[in-house]
Amino acid sequence: MVSELYLTMATNKERIENLEVALGGLQDSISRMELGLNDKLHHMEEVINKLYMALLSTKNSSSNTNARSGLFRHNREEFTESAEGGRQMFSSKLTKLEFPRYSGDDPTEWFNRVEQFFEYQSTLAAQKVSLASFHLAGEANQWWQWLRRAYIEEGKEVIWEVFEEELWARFGLVDCEDFDEALSRVI
Repeated sequence: MVSELYLTMATNKERIENLEVALGGLQDSISRMELGLNDKLHHMEEVINKLYMALLSTKNSSSNTNARSGLFRHNREEFTESAEGGRQMFSSKLTKLEFPRYSGDDPTEWFNRVEQFFEYQSTLAAQKVSLASFHLAGEANQWWQWLRRAYIEEGKEVIWEVFEEELWARFGLVDCEDFDEALSRVI
């Protein structure tokens, strides 16, 4: 009976080891596939950007006599400036960024990280409050539920600027010196 138990444990251990080896192989395969997909996506971005530039130049040359050519040239110059500045018309967001959680401590770092997230993800203004409020926890979430209810009762919408102002008013540091003011005195 005891020998059967040891045999079963040894067999299970071998199964686990085999599964771990197979899992490692799957992870390697997925990594290779991801690299291949990244390469293909980058190539597609380049092709789309080239096609867009070709389309702009074709439309520009055919619409020089058109009354709308001034507007078109303006759009093309805007695109050219951004393309020359290293920005692409089409870009992918393959880097996984986690939205920071906030539970009611000093909001300074949280707001900095949130702004970086919004900028990188090109988050629309209309989505900012929903996204940020979803990542509130504890006391900060309780505060948000109260604030949202109060604004709904008044028939108002909480936009991002109001959200920031209200969160700073509730959780911002009160007895602390203004960093910009302190820095200006040093300089």
